[in-house]
Amino acid sequence: MQTGDLLDSAWRLEAPLGDGFLGQTWKARAEEGGAGVIVKALRVAGGTDWKTIDLFRREADALRAITHPDIPRHLASFEHHDADGYWLVLVREFVPGDDLRSITAGGSRFTEEEIIGIFLRLIGILRYLHSLRPPVIHRDVNPKNIIRRGDGSIALVDFSGAQDAVRLASARSATMIGSAGYTPMEQFEGRATTKSDLYGAAATVLFLLSQREPADFPVKDMKIDFAPMIEANPRLSYVLSNWLEADADKRTLSETEALAMLRGETKIPERVDLPATGETATVATGVAASLPMASRIRFSESDGSLTIAIPANAAPNGLGPLAGFAFVWLAFIAFWTYFSIIMGAPIIFPLFSIPFWMIGFFMLSSILKLAFGTTEIRMDREDGFIFREKLFFRTKVTRVPLSELDRCVLEKTGFGTAGSEPKRCRITAGVKRLSFGSNLTDRELSWLAGRINGFRG
Repeated sequence: MQTGDLLDSAWRLEAPLGDGFLGQTWKARAEEGGAGVIVKALRVAGGTDWKTIDLFRREADALRAITHPDIPRHLASFEHHDADGYWLVLVREFVPGDDLRSITAGGSRFTEEEIIGIFLRLIGILRYLHSLRPPVIHRDVNPKNIIRRGDGSIALVDFSGAQDAVRLASARSATMIGSAGYTPMEQFEGRATTKSDLYGAAATVLFLLSQREPADFPVKDMKIDFAPMIEANPRLSYVLSNWLEADADKRTLSETEALAMLRGETKIPERVDLPATGETATVATGVAASLPMASRIRFSESDGSLTIAIPANAAPNGLGPLAGFAFVWLAFIAFWTYFSIIMGAPIIFPLFSIPFWMIGFFMLSSILKLAFGTTEIRMDREDGFIFREKLFFRTKVTRVPLSELDRCVLEKTGFGTAGSEPKRCRITAGVKRLSFGSNLTDRELSWLAGRINGFRG
């Protein structure tokens, strides 16, 4: 391709902007109307097949469906042949301004307030893309692909889905779409998700804060360790820390939650270090984690009330050994009592077994409660705190004003075996200490404590 070429009888090439293995990028102009555009021509060496063209067209259709003020409009897509080979071409609206990398390379610096403003706008763009069905994944969020307009607003450009079509068709298919330092591990493994874009967004903000490439930061436990290198707003640091997790499953903060956090609408969860058996640790004052998708917990929340229902779990984690021990315990005590009676032993021998019967039935009732008991928690600004436990036909209700409620904490139960000891939530309501959630996962417990503490304030 050369300056002055007319593509598809509509787009006149004006100046090259970039040339790489996957293709060329040009500044161009519409032949009709003269509007400035960006042309991205993707090179397909040695021809192509229908699968590549079909994937390219589907990705182009996805771009055409995007309507957002901070995403340039997709104008056209077509195939082009010339002396240099075969090309798949995308045409998008030209966004006036400079990309963030060029701005910083020119010596400009952003204030933390400006960086948070850029981050908020970028998160809003990603939330829109990820809300589409199916979601649109950008795959290459980095400072070079974020344009700052003259009015200070930003635009996200250069979506990489269509480039993946060309990459997969190439003999050098190991080529990876993405930018070093801004691309998470799962994307290198060919498993890009919406959470991959969150990683790129956080890495971009880290670059703006530090003027250093994310790849140049030290790494601790496979995660970028930025805390010793920069000082940032605690809310901003919390979002960055969550989204820079190497494991995508640990990026639990959604775009909506991150926006609320950065705007100061939710509190920063406190760190949770689970202590030894019998000790406790206070958890989040806000939402400590998102509720797992497969969780059986049900909840509803409004401005004035919160209701959480914890269902029964017939196979709670870590209680198999305890159930076996309780069975053996009760069988032995029954054997002892039976033979002490039929053999005419002094009355002291059967009576001696009573405390052991009590211990056995306590273990049995604990197991039944964990396996078949249900718990409902209701918090209401007017009605107070209502805690309802139900086991078979028995229901126990505790009711206190919200002012009598202490913060919810996590503790180890003391049951189970080493390495598989269940945890639970505990809260003091008036003079009563209420424990619940032993049949839940750690993530569910963190979410539960965070919800309760967040509503309590």
